[in-house]
Amino acid sequence: LEFPTRSPTAATTEPPTVDPTAAPTGVPTAGPSAAPTETPTAAPSSAPTAVPTREPTAADAYDLYIAAEYVMSNVSSSNLQVIAADAVNVMHDIERIIEKGYVDQERILIGYSDFWVRIIDVNGYAVADMNEFINASTLTLSSQILCNTAECDHLLRKGDQDALSRLATIDLQSYFADKEAVNASQQTVTLSVMFMSTQSSLINPQQPPQSDPTSVPTLSTSSPSAVPSMPPSNAPTVSPTAAPTRFPTVEDAYDSYVDAKYAMSHLLSSNVVLMVEDAVNVALELERMIEEGYIDQRE
Repeated sequence: LEFPTRSPTAATTEPPTVDPTAAPTGVPTAGPSAAPTETPTAAPSSAPTAVPTREPTAADAYDLYIAAEYVMSNVSSSNLQVIAADAVNVMHDIERIIEKGYVDQERILIGYSDFWVRIIDVNGYAVADMNEFINASTLTLSSQILCNTAECDHLLRKGDQDALSRLATIDLQSYFADKEAVNASQQTVTLSVMFMSTQSSLINPQQPPQSDPTSVPTLSTSSPSAVPSMPPSNAPTVSPTAAPTRFPTVEDAYDSYVDAKYAMSHLLSSNVVLMVEDAVNVALELERMIEEGYIDQRE
């Protein structure tokens, strides 16, 4: 019988030199990503300040117009610079702002395509010529509101001019603030209604046929009754108030002229309406009245 030559290998003399993988050496160096360190650099953009667009509209889509005058007051030098830089398009934008002032009224039931505000002149000058004269803190916008019968009647009956002034002023200030890149609270410009006709007028009234201005009227000689022998029995008892007519006259019949200026003062709004409705013929009648004023003088 044989025995092992050596005893079994001795037991381990010491425990493992290190523990299993060590625990984390410390807390995380930083917490989870922090919330944004600062507020956004600017507040969200506000509602668009651009004026409303409208459906394409032709002037001949309407039969009538309402004469109106709007006044822009407290116009600043920076406002004037915006206007002067692009007068035609700025006036078009202001037309849309005025239209919006009507459409946004609670009692108004028509839309942008039902009428058209047109600015005819500003302080008596054509819009295209504004770059040459604009230097005023008050601008008078002589305008026409084009519409058809039902829509014109609706605007005249339901339109609130105070509400229009309030609404249009808010949009006008926002418009210039956007153009000038400033806050609307810095704007002082306002818009108000100075005059609005109480009735609509035909855009193209039918004119009676006109005789040839170069021909001299003659009496027919075909019958002795062409010239009445007596005045008619129902002749008017007072002279007519219409402006006197005159023989057709051409300008080259005279070789000299005298400069003159006449002023009409204390005009009523109804006077202005008549002049706006038929300016050319009214001016011709005023010429005849001035001539009659000279002829009727007695030495």
